[in-house]
Amino acid sequence: MSNYKYNEFIFLGLVLLSFALLGYLTLDLDHPFGVTTNSRALYVDGGFYSDAAQNWSKFGQWSFDYDTRHWPGAPFLSLVRALVFELFGVSLEAARFSSIILSLIGLCAFYFILRTDFNVYLSIAILVVSGLMISYVTHARSALAEPTATFFALLAILVFVRLQNRRIAIPLSILLAYLSFLSKLYFLHALVAIIVLWSSELML
Repeated sequence: MSNYKYNEFIFLGLVLLSFALLGYLTLDLDHPFGVTTNSRALYVDGGFYSDAAQNWSKFGQWSFDYDTRHWPGAPFLSLVRALVFELFGVSLEAARFSSIILSLIGLCAFYFILRTDFNVYLSIAILVVSGLMISYVTHARSALAEPTATFFALLAILVFVRLQNRRIAIPLSILLAYLSFLSKLYFLHALVAIIVLWSSELML
């Protein structure tokens, strides 16, 4: 590996580490109401999406009578979160921490997507600006479904733009987009987009 590439990875690592510390040190803080959004979703939906995983971790079943039953809208997220709760215990911090980790990996994928067309400095600049946007910061450290779904969507796009072997890239990117969809069904657009992109690519 050349010194140029080595320095690029070191700098990228430092940027991601800074974002990780920013999120980790404020795990127990709620978002300032009226600044990030006027919606209450950032305050209550994380609990809804963690309900099934919490039930599984504590009682060995996904739902009980009169549960909120958000998990059918995010089935794969419930599986991921159940694994997190099994490893680290059931807590708001564990749910938020898993979102931070996936958001950071998603940022890394976003960087390598940018590098297909831009140089290191512009890619890093775009990455830093994106990582400091209030919408990113608030969602990345939340227990919502969006960080997990976005993580898989970005990986799907990364495979599409970077992996040259189509026999691997096509099924892998569609699988990742499908996992994005299963992490939150509203991310159907990610699955449709990847299918449309590959269809366009194959017709050229």
